[in-house]
Amino acid sequence: MQLTTAGGLFGLVIDEPKRFALLALIPITSYLLCGRFVTQVHAVEALARYIREVLNRKVGGGFNWERWQRDTKRKDYAWAWFIPLLLTFPGASVLAIGGCAAVAVLDRKKYGVEGWALAALIEALVLGLVATVGSYLLLRGARKKLPDRPAG
Repeated sequence: MQLTTAGGLFGLVIDEPKRFALLALIPITSYLLCGRFVTQVHAVEALARYIREVLNRKVGGGFNWERWQRDTKRKDYAWAWFIPLLLTFPGASVLAIGGCAAVAVLDRKKYGVEGWALAALIEALVLGLVATVGSYLLLRGARKKLPDRPAG
């Protein structure tokens, strides 16, 4: 969903550069979708804990789900998970902020970005920068909870 949203907004701006202010939406949508993704990661972790702590005790011999997961997971799983997500969420935001700021600075007169419009754009970009940092922190927090290999 993140790539579709960001790609669609970038596409609209590439088609008609005067819509460059739409790029300011990407950091906000990235942050919201990143939060949704991290919430789902936590839900899967809770499900794994439930299987390990509750269901394994109720089923003779257990499910052996975590053993299977440990045996089939890549050694560098947490890093392989983390790096693409940095590009997907904060990376798209950084590109959008950079593109929007560049157009606002280099072609300000051409697109009529002056006075209140300039102030609103700067405010949106600062908010976008805060959202970008928020996306990074969400991913970093989720990454710290992922072992390179599951315990057990």
